[in-house]
Amino acid sequence: MITRAQTIDNWFDSLLCIVCLLLCFPIRTFTQEHNPFDAKIIPIESCNPQDEISTKESKNLSSLFQDSRIIALGEATHGTHEILTMKHRLIKFLVQSKGFKLIGLEAGMPETEAVNRYILSGEGSSSALLAVYQLGMWSVGNYEMLALVEWLRTYNKTQTNSNKVRLCGFDIQMTDSAARIVTRFLHKVSPQYAEKISRDENQYYWLLKNSAMTTKNLWGYVDDSTRQARIANADSIVRHFDQFSKQYIKVSSVNEYTWAKRNAWLISRAIRLFAEIRSRDSCMAENVSWLMKFYKEKNII
Repeated sequence: MITRAQTIDNWFDSLLCIVCLLLCFPIRTFTQEHNPFDAKIIPIESCNPQDEISTKESKNLSSLFQDSRIIALGEATHGTHEILTMKHRLIKFLVQSKGFKLIGLEAGMPETEAVNRYILSGEGSSSALLAVYQLGMWSVGNYEMLALVEWLRTYNKTQTNSNKVRLCGFDIQMTDSAARIVTRFLHKVSPQYAEKISRDENQYYWLLKNSAMTTKNLWGYVDDSTRQARIANADSIVRHFDQFSKQYIKVSSVNEYTWAKRNAWLISRAIRLFAEIRSRDSCMAENVSWLMKFYKEKNII
């Protein structure tokens, strides 16, 4: 279900903001001359992605971003309307004025690829609404993200293939889509091995049987010995890709093989999520680096 992001314009939230400002005012006055953040604050003139970037704002933003290769647009809360629309506006600026062609989302890597195909060529879904829903994460399954997807699709229609913008996910919380990608590839290059891992309950059997299951639902409540066995088996599939890389590339392509192997890697790391709670952040960082190399881009939002 596509939702609308929450705004902050109801009276209670407005009153709460005013109270917080009043409480903070004496502190702000007292520390004004010593606040180290003042020199770094860049005012944003609008949260509306339809509003043009003024000359002054463009100069300020250019000074802020300078020659940054990785620009991280964070958020104080998931699913807030103004934050999402402000991101949309900043992304437009970075794409149009700074030449960024790769956008990463905190969303499933294989799930977002369906949306990426849509904005590149219209492939995958005749409805952008359905395409956004395929991201699989509630925080990006909303009309604000739909507006960004539609803008990217429209923008790409005016660009050559080498200048089109890509939308990619770098999260690792869901595994069923990744398992389908891996097994579909292996059925093409090694049907016997693909059948083996699809039947083995400690390998990809449960991943393929349970659609749209999060790692927590699928792996979080099994006993430790089962979890360790599944981790070892998932790792063995990644090693299998390494062992037969030349053979598999020969009957497919470098990009097809690399994409399938990355999804196998994603599964092996996702299974670890609830055994090693810190693994998600480091894996997402690795995925950002991998996406830049895979698409041969020096910059990413």
